[in-house]
Amino acid sequence: QAHATRWTGSHIFARYSMESSGSGSSLSLKVAGQILRSDLGELVETVGVHLLEHGPCTLIQLASGLESTGSTLTATQIRASLLVLFQHNIASVAAPAAPPPEG
Repeated sequence: QAHATRWTGSHIFARYSMESSGSGSSLSLKVAGQILRSDLGELVETVGVHLLEHGPCTLIQLASGLESTGSTLTATQIRASLLVLFQHNIASVAAPAAPPPEG
């Protein structure tokens, strides 16, 4: 639970982004997914490809996005996959920007 609390509102993002133009990005995404799967497993591939495809998101947005694609990953599996991506420096967490002072 401590990890989930620290991630609340923080954005998780892939360190490498896919080009957003043409069929090259589709091929790049497919190759990246195959590499993730062969080296780190199917669960990590699912989470990693989602981050590459959809960009930075909060943990809640990630879980919701995966669910909307038909993924049945549990919260524990998503967190474990993220930790693997963090350990391999493929993904990281950025703290949210501080809100502007009121006044």
